[in-house]
Amino acid sequence: VNGGVRGDKASTFGEEERFWYTNGSVAWEFTAHPMFSALRGAGAAQQDGPLGFLDFGKLRFAYGEAGTHPPVFSNVNAFTTGQVFGDGWIGGALSSIYAGFDGVVSEGTLGNPAIEPERSKEWEVGFELAMLDNRLALDVVRYDKQTEEAILTVPVPPSTGFFSQFKNGAEFDNEGWEVRLDGRPVQTSNFTWDFSAQYAQDESCVKELLGSESEFLAGFTFSRVSVVQPRDPDNPDETCFPFGVLRGDDFVRFGRGITVGGVDIDSAFPNAPEGAIFIAEDGLPRYDGQLRVLGDPNPDWTGSLRNTVTLFNKVRLSALIDIVQGFERWNGTKGALFFFGTHEATGPCHGEGCTFPSFSDYYREVLNIDDETFAGPGTGTEVTLNWGNWFISGLGSGFTGPTTQFIEDASFVKLRDVSASYTFDQPQIREAIGFSSIDVKVSGRNLATWTDYSGIDPEAELGDQTIGRGLEYFNNPFTESLVLTLQFNR
Repeated sequence: VNGGVRGDKASTFGEEERFWYTNGSVAWEFTAHPMFSALRGAGAAQQDGPLGFLDFGKLRFAYGEAGTHPPVFSNVNAFTTGQVFGDGWIGGALSSIYAGFDGVVSEGTLGNPAIEPERSKEWEVGFELAMLDNRLALDVVRYDKQTEEAILTVPVPPSTGFFSQFKNGAEFDNEGWEVRLDGRPVQTSNFTWDFSAQYAQDESCVKELLGSESEFLAGFTFSRVSVVQPRDPDNPDETCFPFGVLRGDDFVRFGRGITVGGVDIDSAFPNAPEGAIFIAEDGLPRYDGQLRVLGDPNPDWTGSLRNTVTLFNKVRLSALIDIVQGFERWNGTKGALFFFGTHEATGPCHGEGCTFPSFSDYYREVLNIDDETFAGPGTGTEVTLNWGNWFISGLGSGFTGPTTQFIEDASFVKLRDVSASYTFDQPQIREAIGFSSIDVKVSGRNLATWTDYSGIDPEAELGDQTIGRGLEYFNNPFTESLVLTLQFNR
């Protein structure tokens, strides 16, 4: 049993001088208890029992609290150097000839003397097992983390002389599983095979944003962004959204109470599936500018598998596979190339254009999306689409059309790492150069990717390593590399 209390004090705290956090844990190695003696295997610290397969077993529970300090100067009205002059709204400004040495001006953020740290509370429960003479080990963890009083930048009336202020009040939840399995299926004097498999699943929930509809995280405009949004305006009964969902514009769809040309499409076509794209008489969809959550860049689960083979205690071969499943990404590169007509899928549609039996055929053949449904008076109408009427000036590009058509499933499997090493420890090594051994290792990273994602790389991020994820726009793919390593051991 362990426990602790931590007190934090910082100049960015508001009226309170110190904040206290507690933590505690308890663990029980149950295989050491006499009642489990029959299960003990040969690898146990105590004498093995008649069933003899469980070498080690532990149950554990932990609870802890932690705080994140408010940003610097968030509790006071601070100043900054006056390098530029502008209106503060449209971004137009003139640089001073004094290069920032011409004095100071007030920061645009109003100080909050009552600001407090963010507070996170987390509990976890798990168990560890080692079996079969310690050649198989299992570790399972279930956790739940609640973040309260999270700090947001909220707007304030410009009449105050400021534009924003840091405030506490946002709430987020995270819960999930972590599982690890390690094993050594084969072990002989000249051959050993080890493996390690990991699985993780996390679900987040944005519960409160100080009354705000959303909080911007990353992106170009407010129609193609990663946001924090607590609830769906169309479904107020929805519990919450995950952290960092993708929000944007869409085509008109059934089930949203939308009217087209003064006609309530849900009433006019009562048999249309909810969520189906509305197709008008001309065979084309219509634009819906209402911003909605369209995708989730958080994976349903992640996993990895590493296998290592050792031969004659000298040669080691290893491979690592990473798996990320069930997440979506905005393919902004594809949307831009559609606009310019330079994407390979739009090539045949220059000039007189491409003729499709229906708009749904365009969706399948050009956008490579086959999980959409379509309904409306023009569902089976033949359409001809070209660069001029659809991609550069219509709804078919990432600049002029809805975000939704360029959001894709980005699940992938990657061969993350492959390596081969050899240890030279012959007596001649020490005699010749004075070292006991030399390890030579050749490794390659990111050698292969298996994915249905049509963009540059399912891991490429517009925001790099920021918390705003799921956006790709002419980013570089992950680098393939080949590395040679020499290690000299005394």
